Amino acid sequence: MYWIFTLFVYLFFGKIALAQSSISGANINIANGDNAATNDIPNAVDHYTKAITIDPSNAEAYMKRARVLTIMGRFSEAQQDYNMAIKLNPATVILYNERAKLEMLAQDYKSARNDVDYALTISPHNKFLLDQRYEIDMQSNNYEQALQDIINIIENDTIDTIAKIKLAIAYLNMNMPDSAITITNDILKSNKHNY
Repeated sequence: MYWIFTLFVYLFFGKIALAQSSISGANINIANGDNAATNDIPNAVDHYTKAITIDPSNAEAYMKRARVLTIMGRFSEAQQDYNMAIKLNPATVILYNERAKLEMLAQDYKSARNDVDYALTISPHNKFLLDQRYEIDMQSNNYEQALQDIINIIENDTIDTIAKIKLAIAYLNMNMPDSAITITNDILKSNKHNY
């Protein structure tokens, strides 16, 4: 059930241009809510494959094909494409983050955590990576680390209400309801004009 939610979030929040390839001449843009998305996904794989055939050093084409393969549930092939993209462009943070998302879908939390940890060595204090690591830690029941991850986010962005809600959730999972209630009350007080 969690993978369905994750896939929904992945599709909803990430405007995915599934088959945008200047190399192959294909330009199929699939964004949020596009009804043609389910019909164009198989074609996107073909277009990215053509782009990779023309330029095997195109890390972006590997990454985008991996995204499509992930949506199709072809995790093993997607993993291979992310691995190749990282081999071609090892300093690109998004590649590790994307592979970590795939690994979370496959419930390989240790590998997902390793990818995010490595990406954080490239881009320390990256809020999105810290949030991704929080999600990994929560899914793998590593609540103490999740708590530290979310505290790091809040230290850099004290008005991030969503991070504060996640902090309260981490406290609840650690059986610390008083701390969760305190955080929730603080959120309500600071946002009382919105309620």
